[in-house]
Amino acid sequence: MQKMLRVPESESRVNLPKHLVIIPDGNVRWAQKRRVSAIEGYTAGVESLKTLLNEVDVLHGIDVVTVWGFSTENWVRPEEEKTGVMVVVQELIKTEGEDLAQKG
Repeated sequence: MQKMLRVPESESRVNLPKHLVIIPDGNVRWAQKRRVSAIEGYTAGVESLKTLLNEVDVLHGIDVVTVWGFSTENWVRPEEEKTGVMVVVQELIKTEGEDLAQKG
């Protein structure tokens, strides 16, 4: 998907935020551009999120990460898509939840 940004070692870690909020957007547009299903777009988005969360783990000083994963506007999407995104999120929690909880 996208390259993750790295904070140069010379930069002070003091300037990092204590709370990082991630608002994923564009998973369906990404999927449409590649002519794959919306669920494949959400799955790719989760993979990017996992990469980003591993990057954040390296950036000591960020204490809290919040992921805004489903807005009220998403409830008007097709039922199959809503169910699919919930399954993708459940799978993320099942496979990564314990590790993320241990990291805080």
